Amino acid sequence: MDSAYRKLLEKQGYRFIGEHSACKTCHYTASSIAGKETCYKHKFYGIQSHRCVQMTVAANFCNMDCVFCWRKRNNSPFGRVDDPVELVDRAVRAQSKVLRVLVVTLQLTGRNLLSQGSRCTLQSR
Repeated sequence: MDSAYRKLLEKQGYRFIGEHSACKTCHYTASSIAGKETCYKHKFYGIQSHRCVQMTVAANFCNMDCVFCWRKRNNSPFGRVDDPVELVDRAVRAQSKVLRVLVVTLQLTGRNLLSQGSRCTLQSR
């Protein structure tokens, strides 16, 4: 992946967990920890917002041209393919790190949710 593009994504809040895979804490995760609103996934699918990890295995590539996308298109080729088993562990560790930083800036109301948020679960629907 182009190093300038990678730095741009890191500046936007992406945490790289592989060569081309990254995760990012979404608005609803922080909001849920603060005891505020949750994502639609909580209402419709039962996925708790404070335990959700937003991730991509292709931060360097997208074949869509979504109107509302905030990412600059890069579409650089894949070098080495990231190991999917390692990615799950790395995503949970990266999310836990970010959540520990978030607790410093959030009120104490969500502390019980923070301890659960560091134990993310993998769900696919």
